[in-house]
Amino acid sequence: MNTGRPERLTASGVGALVLISAGPLIWVAQFAVAYAVTTFACAVLLAPWWADFAVAAATTAAAAMLAVHLLLAARIAPLLGVPTETAVKTGLVRTARLATLIAMVAVLWTGSSIVFVAACTQGR
Repeated sequence: MNTGRPERLTASGVGALVLISAGPLIWVAQFAVAYAVTTFACAVLLAPWWADFAVAAATTAAAAMLAVHLLLAARIAPLLGVPTETAVKTGLVRTARLATLIAMVAVLWTGSSIVFVAACTQGR
């Protein structure tokens, strides 16, 4: 029924949380995969090259996903139940991009271990 008032769009609370936390969750996944595979490769397979490959692959995949999230956060919001206008006006997109940018730094820092620390040594 049309009452002459504009329809109020409500945002999904869970969608907003997912939008904001997607970047850090991608970093958590990259961190877990990189170090779990490194541990397995060093302890079971005794193959340092496999550990380096796994860290590089996890870092590349995570960085690509984070780049997509950085560039398309406003377009992803409606897919999560958050109208684009609401996401932009309330700062959700800006906050999601900031969290994703911080996660990108963390992903690159974690991935840089293959350059600076030999695989299968204490401290990696």
